[in-house]
Amino acid sequence: MARATKRGLDYFPMDIQMEDKIKLVEAKYGIEGFGIIIRLYQKIYANGYFIDWNEENVLLFSNEINIEITKINEIIEDSLNWQLFDRSLYENYFILTSHGIQVRYKEATYRRKQVKMYKQYNLLSGDEINVNVIYVDILTQNVNINRQNVNISTQSKVKKSKVKKSKVNNIYTQEIEEIFNCWLELLSDINNPQLTNKQRELITTKLKKWDKDKIIDAIQNYHEVLRSDYYYSHNFTFHNFIKQSNGVPRFIPGLDQKYDGDIWKDYQSISDRKNKKTDMLKKLYLEAQLEDEQGEGGIDIL
Repeated sequence: MARATKRGLDYFPMDIQMEDKIKLVEAKYGIEGFGIIIRLYQKIYANGYFIDWNEENVLLFSNEINIEITKINEIIEDSLNWQLFDRSLYENYFILTSHGIQVRYKEATYRRKQVKMYKQYNLLSGDEINVNVIYVDILTQNVNINRQNVNISTQSKVKKSKVKKSKVNNIYTQEIEEIFNCWLELLSDINNPQLTNKQRELITTKLKKWDKDKIIDAIQNYHEVLRSDYYYSHNFTFHNFIKQSNGVPRFIPGLDQKYDGDIWKDYQSISDRKNKKTDMLKKLYLEAQLEDEQGEGGIDIL
């Protein structure tokens, strides 16, 4: 049996002078934020040069380091904003990696006979690529794995499974596009995503729990809050707004017990008080104006 090609690293270099991007995380979140980034680096380099950052891995990571998912997601979002991780690959493929990570991985593996990397994940320029690097297509790689694992006796079952999955996805096609188009119409200046298959899968999982109109209402409510003078000013990506527990559920009541539309409720409450105050000021102004007019039209007996 051929020996499996090693992809991960046993250790990774840590510069004495930290890059400013990590310093930003530490400045905002303290030693806890710094520790989370280092633990993520450990996982990334143990896997190679990226990790899948899906819902299951986030949950496992949160349990492993005993820190709430919301805090981890906040740090990840800021890390993406500060380009500690590449946002495009994160949103399109749900992975965490960066140009710097890939450079360090390349330098650590230059003695290996062969290093396989996915061309869709590549952030290196031509002169940065070692001669031992072989780029493979992630889709082709998956197809080859499937071919190795599927035998003749199970091929018909696989075909039926694919047909069934396709039908399930088609059920939500229109709803997915309506949700996505609502975001583009209102919030494309904040985040202008692409409707990839990964995005479709994410929206589909939410549509199995939430009504389409609820999600659209949440997007519209978020848009209204963000454009107002209300204190809340967090810029979500479309992906994170749909995925994270502090996204959609905070802008529409009734989706969960933890948040239950808390931001939208508070915003409406403040708006109602402002409207009442405005109405009261208008009333006082009109009354004062009426008194002035009556005073000017009165008879002077002196």
